[in-house]
Amino acid sequence: MVTPKRKDAQQLTELILETARDLFTQHGVDTVSMHQIAKTAGVGQATMYRRYAQKGDLCLELIDDQFSRLRAEIDGQLERLTDAPVLERLIAVFRRIIMFTHNEASLLKAIHVSLVQSRCLNADAQQFFCSQPYLYLHGTLASLLKEALDSGQTVSFEPTFTAHIMIAALAPHTLQHLSDQYGYTTDDIIDQLIRTLIRPLFHSFDKAALDV
Repeated sequence: MVTPKRKDAQQLTELILETARDLFTQHGVDTVSMHQIAKTAGVGQATMYRRYAQKGDLCLELIDDQFSRLRAEIDGQLERLTDAPVLERLIAVFRRIIMFTHNEASLLKAIHVSLVQSRCLNADAQQFFCSQPYLYLHGTLASLLKEALDSGQTVSFEPTFTAHIMIAALAPHTLQHLSDQYGYTTDDIIDQLIRTLIRPLFHSFDKAALDV
């Protein structure tokens, strides 16, 4: 049973997150301060910092909510494509992960900066590999890769290792650099990553699969 006090705490947290999401959308993550979020939400500074010591912590919770939606979308997509070739399913998942990273780039960047400033990047990196987002993405990609390998459609490779490398290649700062420095669009990045990381694994590659 949820007590009135706990319900009030949950509602306050939801208010802070909703306010932060709105301000980030309007002004960008980098320009919005914790003070601005607290003031707009109508909560005290002390209350804000008891819940979130830094902006990166707040962003992490927002990302967690967004990731739950991503997971539901991927699961739904795989269910709809149950009878599709494994290559088509793999590309569909890969594409959706890249789009998520692109859409949430500002939040992910804010988290990275916050971790660097607090000098806990190395510790957080280890925690990331034990986190639910990583375990889900790695498990999903590795499962599809193993299915492709077992079907005899690919060259010899290690699915667990390859899935990890694929996730590493999708790091937000990497995708942002490709966009800012080289002018690649999101579609360009998706196309090049598929051709670089997925295509060489398969003996034959259906070009139409790129349009999935």
